[in-house]
Amino acid sequence: MIGTGVQAHYQLLATCAVRPIARVLAWDPNEAGLAAFGKAVKARGLAFEAPGIEAVARQADILITVTPSRSALVRREWIRPGTHINAMGADTAGKQELDPALVAEATMIVDDVEQAISIGECQHAYRLGLVSRDKLRWTLGAVVAGAFGRKSASEITLFDGTGIALQDLAVAALAWRRAVERGQGQDCAPQ
Repeated sequence: MIGTGVQAHYQLLATCAVRPIARVLAWDPNEAGLAAFGKAVKARGLAFEAPGIEAVARQADILITVTPSRSALVRREWIRPGTHINAMGADTAGKQELDPALVAEATMIVDDVEQAISIGECQHAYRLGLVSRDKLRWTLGAVVAGAFGRKSASEITLFDGTGIALQDLAVAALAWRRAVERGQGQDCAPQ
């Protein structure tokens, strides 16, 4: 985990829901935030280490970036073959967490092509001519539908998550329905 703010906690929960995570490595320039994240990770029964940004990137099987950075934090040479990266922090023009060479080399998955090249992690590699629209053919929808899969165990995959309101609304609607079914939650609608 590169970045340990509020979103990092949710990214960890989501990752643990779909992968057997035993050890979490994290880096954040905010030492208090890093320590608080470590405490939360340990409370979940997971091992935690904070070895520095390069060591986190070099050792990751799954690397999640959730920072507000405006310059590349993760260098291409730090990433091992077979690593999957969830780049979640670049969601506005100018934000960047990854080396454009890493973005160019990875097999890309995006939630929306236009967003990826205008506000996502892809924006820098696209502007430099390292990534074309053709490379961005895999969407989150294709992954869910089973149309996307790794070509080899050494392939580096990268999800450039910029967020789509419609997807957020669909998840919120599902959460609401399940809460109603279980008699949980609180109705906050105006009376």
